Amino acid sequence: MNSLSRPRKLYSCFLLIAASAVSTIATLASAQTPVAPPAPPPHVHHQNPKPVNLHVLPKDIDPNSLHELMHGYSAQLGVQCAYCHAPSPTGKGLDFASDSKPEKSTARHMMSMTEDINSKYIAKSLPAEAPPQVACGTCHRGNAKPDAFVTPSHEHDGH
Repeated sequence: MNSLSRPRKLYSCFLLIAASAVSTIATLASAQTPVAPPAPPPHVHHQNPKPVNLHVLPKDIDPNSLHELMHGYSAQLGVQCAYCHAPSPTGKGLDFASDSKPEKSTARHMMSMTEDINSKYIAKSLPAEAPPQVACGTCHRGNAKPDAFVTPSHEHDGH
């Protein structure tokens, strides 16, 4: 082996090792580069259908306002929509117009009752600035069937 071939072999090995190292570093760098998550699909605003068969609520109530109101009732009673609303005859979703479930009639009665309590009694007996309002949750407190109120027993202390 002549004296010039040895440095060439070393130089060639060095270039091979350097190229391999650069390739490895590039691979590692690309693997560690955070990739942005895919963009979420565009938000499709669901238009609530025009309400029908309203007995207590205003017939011209905005569908989205009705939807929010119903979710409020649902939360205050700790139930889902199907508690008061019957299944759709098609088997998909609920038939919000149906009166087939007795719970819907009870809900209407309770809505009328709370409106009467708020307008006829609370509004007339408390300061007008901001009288408290009775709502479903006042009694139900997240339970479909509110707990019965039990009057605490008081032991007679002789007075």
